[in-house]
Amino acid sequence: MEYPEVKAEYDALSTAFEMKRQMIVLRKKAGVTQEQMADLLGTKKSNISRLGSLHSNVSPRLATVEDYARVLGRVDVSHR
Repeated sequence: MEYPEVKAEYDALSTAFEMKRQMIVLRKKAGVTQEQMADLLGTKKSNISRLGSLHSNVSPRLATVEDYARVLGRVDVSHR
């Protein structure tokens, strides 16, 4: 990439893309559906869907990412 502005934008997007990908992986490893995640976070399924969409330009707030991780850390997958 010869233009610094393009490379900077690409790098910023790749970081957001990777974070969203990891959030999806963690949720699925925990065996939690988008609906269940929405219930756990007290939000709507559409918000979780948008949050996990790799094609969405919406980036979650740090507090949302922290809540997401906290909730997944408390999910007991042994009963699934």
